[in-house]
Formats: sequence, C-alpha cells, structure tokens
Amino acid sequence: PEMTSTSFLGLRCPDSVQFWEFVDFAGCVWGTSLNVSGQREVKRWEDIPDKFLREADVVLIGKCVYNEPSAVLKVVNGNIEVLREGALNKDKILRLVQ
Repeated sequence: PEMTSTSFLGLRCPDSVQFWEFVDFAGCVWGTSLNVSGQREVKRWEDIPDKFLREADVVLIGKCVYNEPSAVLKVVNGNIEVLREGALNKDKILRLVQ
C-alpha cells in the first residue's frame, strides 16, 4: 500500500533508553511525527494535539534534550543530502557519516 507521499521512508533513532526497551518488548514500532508540516514543532507534552493522544495505542513520554528539531537526511545510494538541520548542523552530520 501507498504509505508516503514520496517513495522515501523516514527513520528515527532517538537517544532514549526507554524507547529502545519498548522496541525490544514490542518488536516493532511504527508511528507518525507529531510535527505537522508548516506548523511549530512539538517540544512539550502540553503541546501534543489531542487527536494524536486519542488515536495512539501507546505514548512514551520523553524529554526534548536539545530543544531543537531533528535533523533530516535523505540517503540514496550512499549520497547524503541534508534536508533540514536540527540538533546537528550539516557540517557535523557530514563528519559523523564519513
């Protein structure tokens, strides 16, 4: 089935022990971003739209450590394109992946 508006899939790798323990328990986790395109990013529990909370099977409460949105990369055949800088800027990202 068509799952995205493009032919790309986004993966998130949070630095959260609780998240990875849940993945070990559940086996697989799938979800959408709380950040709606064109709107401010969600950083606090109080800012999560009620619609997401009502429809979620599980909600893990964490902390926004960097107070920045995630960096977004597009990787195709080993070529890396930084679509959005976030907690890591483009130079640091490119140094880390080399």
